Amino acid sequence: MLFRSKSIKAGVFGISISFGSVYAPSFSEKEISEVLKIAAKNGVVVKHHIEDEGKNILPSISRVIGLARESKAKTHISHLKALGKTGWGYFKNALGVIESGHNEGLKITSDFFPYTRTGSSLFMFLPSWVRKIGPVEILEILRARDSKKRNDILQYLKDMTLHYEKITVASALRKLENTGKTIADISKFSGLPGEEIILELLEANNLQVSIFSEVISEENIDELAVKEYSVIASDGVGYDINTKYEISSIESNLPHPRSFGAFPRAMRIFVRE
Repeated sequence: MLFRSKSIKAGVFGISISFGSVYAPSFSEKEISEVLKIAAKNGVVVKHHIEDEGKNILPSISRVIGLARESKAKTHISHLKALGKTGWGYFKNALGVIESGHNEGLKITSDFFPYTRTGSSLFMFLPSWVRKIGPVEILEILRARDSKKRNDILQYLKDMTLHYEKITVASALRKLENTGKTIADISKFSGLPGEEIILELLEANNLQVSIFSEVISEENIDELAVKEYSVIASDGVGYDINTKYEISSIESNLPHPRSFGAFPRAMRIFVRE
């Protein structure tokens, strides 16, 4: 906490929190509470990546609002969206939870990117209970072919009703021949179901596989775009357009168009059209 206090005094704009449940274990509830208190005291923004953007988006948003209510810290939700058809139906209610917070006087904002296709890690499709454990244990589960935990993950993926023809491998550490192909393409070639392909790719690449996936509702984007508390962001990566990238590592991936075109696209969709 001392380090964060010094950083704030040195002039940082805000603090980013992923809850330690999105990418890797990090913060405990007590630590999060302490960080928020420091942020509120010093008037800086706390930026959150919510825990679950799928069917559990409502409790994830409610958690953020609860923390904002408890701490009174300025709160920002990064790239707000609902992933997959099971999550789309909850999006309007999620916005309602945010607006209820506004009605209480809480300072809550969000951003979004103007694309229905995400650019993220294949790891994000795993259930939250898996993402909360360490990578070594996750890989052990994936390698245990007939274990209950692995079968539970497969069933979770089946229940997500993912459209595998709309999920493209953007980069990987190994099996680079899969880059640019959809999960459906790989499934057809190998004869394995899409859920199994996801786990095989994650296992072979030490969980480091990036993807593009068409899993966001255009109607939800349009609804979020008109909210006064929401702003456009690229959520992209900075590329040097003069550099020739070789597909040889996780850093040398297929760029998501948002890295170059988020704001021109937003001007076209939300202003001109």
